[in-house]
Amino acid sequence: MPAVPLSRRRFLEVSAAAALGLSRVGRAAATTPGVFNRQPYLQRLLADRVSVLWTAAQPGAGSVVVLAPDGSETAFSAGITAFQPSTTQMPAVYYQYQADITGLGAGTAYQYQVLLDGQIAASDPVLNSFSTPAVGDFSFLAFGDSGTDSPEQLALVQQMAAETGIAKVLHLGDLAYYAGMFSQFESNYFGPNAPLMSRLPFFATPGNHDYDTANGAAFLAGHAAPAGNVPAADQGRYYSYDWGDAHFVSVDSNLLATDAATRMMNWLASDLAASGKYWKIVFLHHPPYPTGFHVGDPICVMVQQNVIPILESNGVQLVLSGHEHGYERSFPLVANQPVNAGSPSTTYVISGGGGGGLEAVGSLPQCALSVQAFNYLRLDVGEAKLTLKAMGLGGTVIDMFTLNPPPAIAPNGIVNAANAASAIGPGSLVTIYGRNLALRPVSAPASQLQLGGIAVSVNGQPAQLMYASPSQINLLLPHDISGHVSVEVTTPNGSASEEITVTGGTIRHPEPVGHPAPS
Repeated sequence: MPAVPLSRRRFLEVSAAAALGLSRVGRAAATTPGVFNRQPYLQRLLADRVSVLWTAAQPGAGSVVVLAPDGSETAFSAGITAFQPSTTQMPAVYYQYQADITGLGAGTAYQYQVLLDGQIAASDPVLNSFSTPAVGDFSFLAFGDSGTDSPEQLALVQQMAAETGIAKVLHLGDLAYYAGMFSQFESNYFGPNAPLMSRLPFFATPGNHDYDTANGAAFLAGHAAPAGNVPAADQGRYYSYDWGDAHFVSVDSNLLATDAATRMMNWLASDLAASGKYWKIVFLHHPPYPTGFHVGDPICVMVQQNVIPILESNGVQLVLSGHEHGYERSFPLVANQPVNAGSPSTTYVISGGGGGGLEAVGSLPQCALSVQAFNYLRLDVGEAKLTLKAMGLGGTVIDMFTLNPPPAIAPNGIVNAANAASAIGPGSLVTIYGRNLALRPVSAPASQLQLGGIAVSVNGQPAQLMYASPSQINLLLPHDISGHVSVEVTTPNGSASEEITVTGGTIRHPEPVGHPAPS
C-alpha cells in the first residue's frame, strides 16, 4: 500500500486530546464512539512490519498513520473486505479493514492512529501503540480456553493488562465458545481482549471449538498470520515467525485427524530444522500429556505419537498448549520419559484456564504439577534462560520455574570443517554441531578462547574459537594433541563432551571470518 507523510502537529494534537480522561484499562478507551464494530487490533507484528485490523458497519476509506520516535509520520491505506450475513450468520453486513505497515525498525516504539474517511477515529498514545521485536530480552503472555466472556475471563484480562514490559500474547486455542461462530468471536474474544489487542499483537492457534463453525472460518477471517512457506491450502492455520532470539511455531493440532496432517508435519520438520535461533517454542491447542478431562483424547494421542518426536529431535525446549481447563506442567522429558533437569529436554505446559469452566486435573508419570485453577502465563526470556510464571486470579503465583537449556553435541557432530569428514588431524579447523550453544551467531576477526559465552577445551587445553552460533562452533584444534581425546563445550548453562580420534600430522586450513565453515 502507498505510504503518505502526514502532519506531525495534527497527529500530536489528536493524541494529546485523546489522552485526556484516558482509562488505562478498558474497552475502546480513546476511540470515536460508534465508529468501530471491532476495535483496532495488531496482527503479525515482526521486526519490520505489522498489520492493523478493525471492523465497521459501513464501508469507507480507511488508513493508519504511524508516528516514529523521530517525529516522522507515514500513512498506509487499508484494504477492505465485506462479510455478508449469509457467511457470518450475523444480523448485518460488516466491513473488515486491514492496513499492512512496512518499513519499520527493529526494537522501536511506535504510535498509530486510525482514520476513516479522513477523520481520526482512534489515536490513544498508550492503547494505540506497539514496539517491534529485536534481539535481547523480552516478555510475553500466554493463555487458552478463554472464550466465554465469563467474569473470570474478564478478571484475567484486567490482570494481564496490568502486567508491565509485555511484548506480545499467545492464545492457545478455544478463543470463542461454544461453536466458534462469528458472533461468538466478537462477544467472547475481540470484545473482552480489546484493551490488550490494540497494543499487543495476538498470535493465536486454533482450538477444537474454533473449528466447530465452517472449519474455522471465523478464526481465519479475523486473523492475519505471518507469511511463510506454509502450503497455500493451509495458510493461516499454522505458521512460524522469529522474535528476538526465539523461533515460535503455531501448530494446528485439529489438522492431525485430516488429510492435511502429512503436509503440516512435513512443513513442521523443515521449518524447525531451518531455524538458527537459540530458543524454539511451539504452541498448539491439544496437549500431549493431559491428566484430566482429556486423558485418552485421540488428537492428544496423535500429538504425542506424531508431533513430539519432530519437536524433540529439533531441540524444541518449550511446548505450550490448552484444552485442559487448568494448569499443568511436565517434568523435563525426552521420548515421553522424565530426565534430569541438567539434560537437553523439552518441557510441556498447559494453560487452559483462561475463563472457560474449570475441569478436574489428575496425574501422570510425565506430570510434575497439575492445578485446577484459572490462570495465564507470563514468560520472561533472557540471556539463555527462560522464566515462566503461572498466574492465578488475584495475582496468586500458581507455579514458577526457569529453563536453562544445557548444551548438547550432536551424535558424530565433531567433524573436519574443510570436508565434513570424521578424519581430523592435529591443528585442524574443526566444526562442532549441536544445540543450545551460543545465544546468537558471533564471529571473531582473530581466534578467541571465549566467544559468545562459549569455551571449548580439548583434553583440558583451551581451543581457539572463530565462530559460534546456537547450533555450531568453529575452532582450531591444538597442534600438540593426538589419539583419543575429549572435546568439552562449556556454556553459561553447563557443559557437554564427546570423544574423538585425532590422527596424522598437522593440518592447517584457512580460518573463516564472519561466517560458518561449509557443511
